[in-house]
Amino acid sequence: MTTNPPTRLATAVTWPPPPVSPDDADTPHDPWTVQRSVATPSALRPFVDARLLTAADVHVALALTGLVDAAPSDEVLLATALAVRAPRRQHVCVDLTRVVGLLGDPDGTTTPADTALPWPDPADWRRQLAASPLVRTHPSGPEDGPASADVRDRDIRPLTLADDRLYLDRLWRDEQLVAASLHARARRSMPDVVPAALRSQLDALFDGAAPDRQRIAAATAVLRPLTVVAGGPGTGKTTTVARLLAVLDDQADAAGRPPPTWALAAPTGKAAARLTESLQEAAAALAERRGAQDLTVQRLQQAQARTLHATLGVRARQRTRFRHDRRRPIPADVVVVDETSMVSLALIARLLDALRRDARLVLLGDPEQLASVEAGSVLGDVVAAALPEEVDARPGGRAPASVPDPAPAHAPDDATQAAGDTGTERTRRETVGPAHLPEDAAPGLARTVVVLDRVHRFRGDSGIAAAAAAIQRGDVGGVLRALEQAEDLTWIRPGEAGETDGEPGWWDPIRTTVLDVGVPMVEAARAGDVAGALAPLDVVRILCATRRGPRSVQETNDRVDRWIATATGTELRGRFPAGRPVLVTANDARLRVANGDVGIAVTVEPGRTMIAFPVAGDAAPRLVAPGRLPATEPLHAMTIHKSQGSQFEHVVVVLPDPSSPLASRELFYTALTRGRRAATVVADPDAIAAAVERRAVRASGLTAALRSRPARAIGR
Repeated sequence: MTTNPPTRLATAVTWPPPPVSPDDADTPHDPWTVQRSVATPSALRPFVDARLLTAADVHVALALTGLVDAAPSDEVLLATALAVRAPRRQHVCVDLTRVVGLLGDPDGTTTPADTALPWPDPADWRRQLAASPLVRTHPSGPEDGPASADVRDRDIRPLTLADDRLYLDRLWRDEQLVAASLHARARRSMPDVVPAALRSQLDALFDGAAPDRQRIAAATAVLRPLTVVAGGPGTGKTTTVARLLAVLDDQADAAGRPPPTWALAAPTGKAAARLTESLQEAAAALAERRGAQDLTVQRLQQAQARTLHATLGVRARQRTRFRHDRRRPIPADVVVVDETSMVSLALIARLLDALRRDARLVLLGDPEQLASVEAGSVLGDVVAAALPEEVDARPGGRAPASVPDPAPAHAPDDATQAAGDTGTERTRRETVGPAHLPEDAAPGLARTVVVLDRVHRFRGDSGIAAAAAAIQRGDVGGVLRALEQAEDLTWIRPGEAGETDGEPGWWDPIRTTVLDVGVPMVEAARAGDVAGALAPLDVVRILCATRRGPRSVQETNDRVDRWIATATGTELRGRFPAGRPVLVTANDARLRVANGDVGIAVTVEPGRTMIAFPVAGDAAPRLVAPGRLPATEPLHAMTIHKSQGSQFEHVVVVLPDPSSPLASRELFYTALTRGRRAATVVADPDAIAAAVERRAVRASGLTAALRSRPARAIGR
């Protein structure tokens, strides 16, 4: 690349721009909107014309280089603009060896326009970046990987280059903090264990001699300060947590200590409500073993999960800083985070920074699901790092419960640590039982990751389970066979349907399914029957890939409103007509509502409508005046991204066209597994094939950092 005279380019100046997610797809916002004109090197013009770079990317890149490097080369300027753009496409960094296509679409596929662009040679590109005053370099080999770097140094520059990965410095520091913190927790043992009591405590909660991964997870949480419980829907993650918390309570009682304090968190309000509900259900099952007066049973019945932001302590007008940090840690002995796949790298970094050293951290989630709408795929990277390098990072369906550490064992700092680790592993073997652990299990991160693979939610002959497993394997034929043969699956092919009354005919069976539930719900809401209106709220849900456009949430919500109006003989007028479900899209601590909460408008007296929200347990529903609510939207349909953390009796999955970059294996799997009893899939065979064969790819160095030697303590 050679330096050319600058040209004029329209540029938007708002920074940072929001991440691109399906919830924002097809919105009127256009990042190429003319707001301001600046000089732009013509070498970047092809990348802007191909819409790989936005005007904002170019503007910020020019501003950064102008602060440090008066005459950057075209290669350095291009790399800077790509590093600025990467987080908006959910990437943590720019991989110089895979940049073609990886930054184009979220699925990592290339297009002819991508491959035709004047990309620099990766080796030469890396040399120029390493020589630039904009860039700080760090090695990332197996002996001196990025996780071994001390980020307390004062050499702060806008960009960091680690091997072939280029980061905005803030994201590199977050990645190193996460890698170092997880390494440190994985290699430490807890000093408060009562080994003599642990075996009998586990025996009282877990039956049978067959290998029980839930038992392994509970033992790990007692013995180590980090436990990662991964698994698909219905594999018993929250049941495991309930029993895990019971063992910790029993351990405290055996030692004569007060029971440990809990902080239960999830990334969204809906996921937090679901976690609360699941733990209360688990409390009922636990009561059958231990009695209703058992301390843990009573604590679980009263437990209330909160959003992760609320757990960290939200500050007014602050998006990235919280009340709790290293100086003011979260006041909890055990921190449980559900739906970890939805949590971004930056938020995980803030959480790890705010944990007490003596606190236990339990991360739950499904690495096969869609990752965060912000940068990072932390749960998937952690599970991948615990597997041998030759094993697929996220295999379909089955993975070892405790896997060998692919990296050489790290020598302990002193004899005390060595003795502690040896004692912990001996205790783990004795209490879990030799039938439950592989003989070649090695210390480190692998010892903290447990993958649950026994599905309890679906029947043994469940079509949803069979199709989900085929999606994970990338088996298109298996998915199509399940859709054609399973009783709990319905397959609608839009391309084979005609029209009915001017409407696409493939909507006919969906209309019947929706109205069977929707009409009684609307009638109950109009009659003031709050319980009757709330009961069917999560029975049927339509899940779409995008908010606007064909087959979108907006189009579907409008369509269902018309169906209900025709069926009931009364139009749904106004913003909150009685019987309309609503989705809260902003947090309001004073009203105790959070982004993701779901309610329904009900008539409480003639001419007066309130929004009713369900409350976990037997508590009465909460009624909130519509005018007091923050941002809301109708909820006959929702995006697949927003459905994470939820489950419904019947889901209708509307897949996007095969050409859509949103069509991916993770999207399809997430949507399908929201259903408990039945699922309807709306897609032609080529759309299903495209979704199953395409994997979402995110550039990140976390897996490599976790496989490297452990880091020194990180300061910020």
